Amino acid sequence: MNNIRLLAGLLFVFCPYFPEAIAQTSPLELNPPRLIVGADIARQHAVETRKFSGISSLAVSPKGRLWAVWYAGITPGEDLNNYVVLATSGDLGKSWEEVLVIDPDGPGPVRAYDPEIWLAPDGKIRVFWAQASARTGGTWALVTEGTAAGVWALEIEDPEAPLSVWGEPKRLADGVMMCKPLVLSTGEWVLPVSFWKMEKENARMVVSSDDGQSWHVRGGASVPDDVRAYDEHMIVERKDRSLWMLIRTKYGIGESTSMDRGVTWTPVVPSGIQHPSSRFFKIER
Repeated sequence: MNNIRLLAGLLFVFCPYFPEAIAQTSPLELNPPRLIVGADIARQHAVETRKFSGISSLAVSPKGRLWAVWYAGITPGEDLNNYVVLATSGDLGKSWEEVLVIDPDGPGPVRAYDPEIWLAPDGKIRVFWAQASARTGGTWALVTEGTAAGVWALEIEDPEAPLSVWGEPKRLADGVMMCKPLVLSTGEWVLPVSFWKMEKENARMVVSSDDGQSWHVRGGASVPDDVRAYDEHMIVERKDRSLWMLIRTKYGIGESTSMDRGVTWTPVVPSGIQHPSSRFFKIER
């Protein structure tokens, strides 16, 4: 376990292959972030101070309350000032209220970014985000490596209440998740987690068999380095119970298939789906 936690703190800066150019590390990204609510949001993270906002996700409660997450910062780009914002709307999006900010350490070295929000089968909403820190040469640098990041989550107890009770933030896995989870026919919950710059099994399938109480890596597809972008993969369960993974690549959308419930995956090949190599999501019907 100690070796795993140490690995989570490593940053690989400006290096095309794992594990060249190991940077100076920090364990700070392993600490739970601050949860900022109420009037403290405006005092500490006023909208007027934001120079960057983007990469949003949306969930809808059973009665129609909207929940949205994105990440923002006081500088005009993706950097270690980033924090996650949670907002809700009870009037179909006509008006919004920011009810929670997830900020690891203010202007400190740890960033929160790439959030997702999901209505789980247990009726609770889960807010997911990535959290990481890095240091090189005394200057805190932008973290883009999944090898230095972790997937975190908290629960919204009542998705119909604008000021709900938040669960404690928990670190679920190494890596970054940029698409929504999946529930398999077995009842298992699946997270599509990327471990950037790893050479094998980098587009991973992280599974919970106990409704999100614990998670483990079951397997992953190996995206060739020469076509790799940011994965941003999602997993679909077919009627024959095989699993189909769609992955963002430099050429568009790649695909891989698992016939053993995610333990092993076929080589990643072009899917034949025309796409400009940007973020995508398949709507389940």
